[in-house]
Amino acid sequence: MGYETVRNSGIFNEGPMYNMVLCVALSIELFLRPIKSFKRIALLAITIATTFTTTGIIFLGLAAVWIIFHFFSEKARALLIIVIPVLVAGMMTFSSAVLEDKQSSSGEGSVISRMYDITTCIDIGMENPLLGQGLFTKKLSEADGGTYGYSNSLFTLFADGGFYTVFLYIAALVLIPLRDYLKNREVLWPLMMFAYFLLFTFTISQYQLLTLLFVAFGLTMFTQINDVIEEELTEEEYESH
Repeated sequence: MGYETVRNSGIFNEGPMYNMVLCVALSIELFLRPIKSFKRIALLAITIATTFTTTGIIFLGLAAVWIIFHFFSEKARALLIIVIPVLVAGMMTFSSAVLEDKQSSSGEGSVISRMYDITTCIDIGMENPLLGQGLFTKKLSEADGGTYGYSNSLFTLFADGGFYTVFLYIAALVLIPLRDYLKNREVLWPLMMFAYFLLFTFTISQYQLLTLLFVAFGLTMFTQINDVIEEELTEEEYESH
């Protein structure tokens, strides 16, 4: 935004990694904890803002929209239907301004390098689209510049593990939680999983233990959801007889 300041990266060597940990903690506070703590939410939000990361700023905007919607009283939610388009338009304008600033002269080098990295990951993945080049290995050529996969997780997964591995991550973090929401109409933990998917996509974290934990949790929920469906079918069959 035209200002020079110190970025808060905590104990991490980069702001985006610290931001991801903070955003996960804020998501837990908003979506999973039965008793909300305003002090914790406010402290996490302020700390996320001090990381000065694009992902963190956009995440805070999305979190603000959710807080406004969730904490409105039942009577006021009818009025919120009128306010929602204004909130969405404001969020889109805010996000657009942040991204445009990222593409300005101050952040142009970062944008160019990230786009080059994404293109490189796609090119490498298309050499073996089903299984990729192999997880935890980087078979590079001179044309790759000696490295790839330093800016995001999703396209790096495609280069390393192909469509198969990408599908496992998307299924665990998006598709299975969505299936659970459509079945049970409980939105909180699917929102938590989707929030992590957004953070994971734009932060290099595909092999971090935290990411593997969320992926494993999503995959195990698939079995649990199936068990619930089978139990309900059994009860319906029993009642029909």
